[in-house]
Amino acid sequence: MTTTITKPALYSGWKITPLARETLLRIFPPLHPRTVAHHITFQFGPDAIKPAPAQLAVVGHAFSSEVEALVVAVNGSVRRPDGGTFHITWSLGAGARPVQSNDLLACGWEDVSPLQFNATPFVKR
Repeated sequence: MTTTITKPALYSGWKITPLARETLLRIFPPLHPRTVAHHITFQFGPDAIKPAPAQLAVVGHAFSSEVEALVVAVNGSVRRPDGGTFHITWSLGAGARPVQSNDLLACGWEDVSPLQFNATPFVKR
């Protein structure tokens, strides 16, 4: 008898399509040396589920000396289920970590004209 072991999900969200990433990188050139520009997180932890396809738009921009993030409206809302802000960690300075985007956005951001883009739902296990 074979037992299948499933790893718990680490997080889920929407992965930015290559074309959307290329377009957004032209519009928002990264301010820090390490470009991330990968995904929008929906949920964290072992109970994370794959989200439904969504309408996505960049609606804000924030940066510090260590981290840069783009605020994203998902179906018109910037609030994640956990109370955080939907965003894309855009770029990082030396030694910075993507999780720092959450603290940055808790202090606010600059609004930008909404810019719709495409991303694909995923679950990272």
